[in-house]
Amino acid sequence: MKHENMKRRAHGCARKAALAAALVALGAVTAQADVRLRLSIESGGGTQVTVAAGATVDYVVLGELSDTQNQGLAMFAFDLSFDGGALPQADPPTTTEMLNFASPLGLNNPAGFGGTPIGGDLIQVGGAQNTIEQGFAPQPVGDVMLGIGHASTELVRGSLTAPATAGVYTLSAANLFANAIRAGASDADPYWAVMPVEPGAVQDLTITVIECNVTPYCTAKVNSQGCTPAIGSSGGATLTGPDDFHVTAASVINQSNGLMFWGLAPDGRPFMGGTLCVAAPVVRTAVQSSGGTPGPTVDCSGTYDHFFSQAEMAAAGFGPGTIFYAQYWQRDVTHPDGTGVGLTDALAVTVCP
Repeated sequence: MKHENMKRRAHGCARKAALAAALVALGAVTAQADVRLRLSIESGGGTQVTVAAGATVDYVVLGELSDTQNQGLAMFAFDLSFDGGALPQADPPTTTEMLNFASPLGLNNPAGFGGTPIGGDLIQVGGAQNTIEQGFAPQPVGDVMLGIGHASTELVRGSLTAPATAGVYTLSAANLFANAIRAGASDADPYWAVMPVEPGAVQDLTITVIECNVTPYCTAKVNSQGCTPAIGSSGGATLTGPDDFHVTAASVINQSNGLMFWGLAPDGRPFMGGTLCVAAPVVRTAVQSSGGTPGPTVDCSGTYDHFFSQAEMAAAGFGPGTIFYAQYWQRDVTHPDGTGVGLTDALAVTVCP
């Protein structure tokens, strides 16, 4: 008898489970389990960004609910932390929908929608819509916005300062809590019914910081006039911002042709009585005249200047963090070693974003 009762009880539970599943499938019952809010922290449209040391990084936190068996977010809050330094408060919302999550139309923590800075972190970024009769106290007031988070939605926007030291850093979110307006709830009731939302996957923002250095290296060849030609630069080797990067050479033979060449690896082997500082394959730029003192006089008053434009960098396939190596070659027909060649030292250039 006991065994038979256990069988009947198990059969009854199975029937109840099947009935519940059928009702959910028919839409008679709103499924509430496992509704999750996924977050993605992005900058420039992606979750990875490369910046120069000390740069300002704008970020946005996007949120999306795992299903639409609800009427959208009613409330959300999370903490933000950055292992590269302290975070300032995030920005107040500007979009119509998100205004309803911040005072005076909505509710947020006393420090504001952008969170409370504590120990370099931002605590409880976000807010809540006023789902308790829209005339709740003198404020907040406002309509309840539906469908927030049914598609990827900008929840928070802010900015931070990249560290001064090169490295890989992470902006991350944690301690997420949220709720959504229950499917079928309406403002005909005294309040909008809400349901819990569980934390979902979080895609952190990876920030790679590079030091945009221009570093001389290698050894120049003393020319026929006893001068040591020197490579140099001006402006910044950047892919955006001012387009003003020049690679120069000074103390070279006057009225003599020369050119700059560059490659993606350094070298240091003997070459034409001097040192080849750039490894093959190399790219040669247009031939220039060094100018300087006119006439038959030979001296070291010549100079070279190659404008390494952003367009040239883009055509070469340079990206943020690319390092290229540059050196100048020139004609030095009276050099006592008989090679007829002059060589500067070289530059290692790290390209900035």
